[in-house]
Amino acid sequence: MANPQVIVAGIDLWDKGYVKDFRSVSQQKSYQKDKLTTNSYSFEARNFDDFFSINNNDSIFVGTDWLYEDVLIKDRNSVTIWDGVLTGITRNHDTKIATIHSRDKLFTLRNRIIEYESSDWETIGDAFVNLCTQEGFTTYEKKIAADSIINYTANSCYVKVNINLSDKLTFQQACEKFGEYGNANVFMYNNIMYFDHWVPFSGTADITITDDDFKKKAIVYDNEKDMINDYSIGYYSDNDVPATDLNTDNIGINARNRYGTKSLPELRSSEGQIIFKDKPSASYIGQGAIKRSVANYSKQARPIIGAQFDLFVSKFRDFIDLNTYASITFSDEEWNNKVFEINSFGIDEESDTISITVFEAT
Repeated sequence: MANPQVIVAGIDLWDKGYVKDFRSVSQQKSYQKDKLTTNSYSFEARNFDDFFSINNNDSIFVGTDWLYEDVLIKDRNSVTIWDGVLTGITRNHDTKIATIHSRDKLFTLRNRIIEYESSDWETIGDAFVNLCTQEGFTTYEKKIAADSIINYTANSCYVKVNINLSDKLTFQQACEKFGEYGNANVFMYNNIMYFDHWVPFSGTADITITDDDFKKKAIVYDNEKDMINDYSIGYYSDNDVPATDLNTDNIGINARNRYGTKSLPELRSSEGQIIFKDKPSASYIGQGAIKRSVANYSKQARPIIGAQFDLFVSKFRDFIDLNTYASITFSDEEWNNKVFEINSFGIDEESDTISITVFEAT
């Protein structure tokens, strides 16, 4: 195996002996507002010769415009575990330890106030891509965004966006809002932004997990708190009669009868920042929200299942990411190749542990 790389502002700190270890990164995806840029990272370095003291003549920082310079970390398998920007250094002159602080690359852009206006009806995925292009943000996953656009288009789901500077929406907030209105996961993963429109699972799982694979067996729960079984979504020229589940296919009626009404948040802002084109557009988003949070919604409706468990890094390192579907056999719950979507994970190399959260793929 190769030596790790810990490159800060173009200098490999591992190679120079300043870093003896670094921690792994936890990753999580979310389609909830204000959850996009939660990724930060820090690690400790030896500062025995004041190499990290900014005003020291022998410092890495002398004569360097170091703020927001790249921070790249690769493990012994040459796998990139962090790729961000340098945001600060804390120096403890008693212990001679410097703590290097980094944020994902969206950090330099996320507070920028933006304006964006659709030239015509477009999918919310197109709006996301066009906003990224407009703001010069290129580190997003282009294939998944393109696939999302295909899904919206195939289901005739279109919007118009009108965000003015007076709205004071940042780039980050706009991307989150597009995800909220588009029933999409918007998240940072390995320093790349994903705009991933959720669709019901179909096909073959990516990995298989059996009883013998668990390092720590699952804690299983019903994800009732995030359940949605009704919606009311305004659309263009709706004459104040928004699209609702009651006058479409009633896909959430069994869940409402059993659990009471749990509504999708209003998806028509008073400022008119995003508006759906027509009833098919609004209904598609509303029905998708029900399908992603209610299992067997047309029969014996219930909340989707969530589970938390640990696996071995040494066995599953190369197979776990935020776009993985896992087929799980767990005899305690009588699961036999039941399919789940990985929602979050954290890797602890020292204890050989991957801690995972999954949700049932309905």
